[in-house]
Amino acid sequence: MSALKASFLMDVREAVGAMFIVLAVLPGCRPDADQPNATRPIFRHFNTELSTIQLGQLWTAEEVAGAEPGDTVVALPAETFERAQAVRVHRTPAGVVSSIMFDYPQGTDFQAMQTEYRQLLGPPEHEGRRDGNQPERMVWQDSLTRFELVRDPTRSASTIYTRLSDRSGTP
Repeated sequence: MSALKASFLMDVREAVGAMFIVLAVLPGCRPDADQPNATRPIFRHFNTELSTIQLGQLWTAEEVAGAEPGDTVVALPAETFERAQAVRVHRTPAGVVSSIMFDYPQGTDFQAMQTEYRQLLGPPEHEGRRDGNQPERMVWQDSLTRFELVRDPTRSASTIYTRLSDRSGTP
């Protein structure tokens, strides 16, 4: 991703106050074209109107109505992320964010999402093709973060979801 494009995305986010997940390659850390297998860093946060939720960091969830300090799964209000129908934050009992999941509506174009994330993050480290009722999964990861794009026909809820997971080992 070019620095200009990254700058534009940041300006748009700030201008409209939209909430979205930031999954982008750090422009200064892009590998050279002659290093196709180099890993790309993945951003580890999700911005809401009231806070930034960061993997491996304490998040109190105090802005979420009904959330209790000891809750290990906190559902964010509907429409938190314009493309997802539901967003859930998974925390340790101490309140440290371990993963963030985004469920997408049934009509979501999985192929378009694959293309978008390939352009943003490069080729996935793992790509599991669907076999019968088995999920189709694409995985990108760096030393701290794992990002998964999944289409799972056996889920009763949304069949397409993404998940950001902390790999830092933060307790």
